[in-house]
Amino acid sequence: MVYVLKKTKDYDIAVYTLKEGYNLFKKVYFLELIAKCLELNNNKLAAFDYFLQYAKLMQNDSNEGVISSSTIDSVNNVKRLAKELDREKDLPEWLEEI
Repeated sequence: MVYVLKKTKDYDIAVYTLKEGYNLFKKVYFLELIAKCLELNNNKLAAFDYFLQYAKLMQNDSNEGVISSSTIDSVNNVKRLAKELDREKDLPEWLEEI
């Protein structure tokens, strides 16, 4: 999906559509896709927030949890963006342990 979004480069429409999808279906993976689109659109602060939301929800998911590769990718993205945005103090403690 992100590959298609990179090709179209219409991230505003993609973010809007993904937010609608999240509101309708309540699937957490939409949050990760929103974050990726926001970052590709140079909105790193909003991307940080969405990656963090995704990681928090996945931490509590008994089916996937923190062990899923997607969650680990999001955690790494949150840490990277926190450093770039000087928001490392905003990271929860549990995230530091991963």
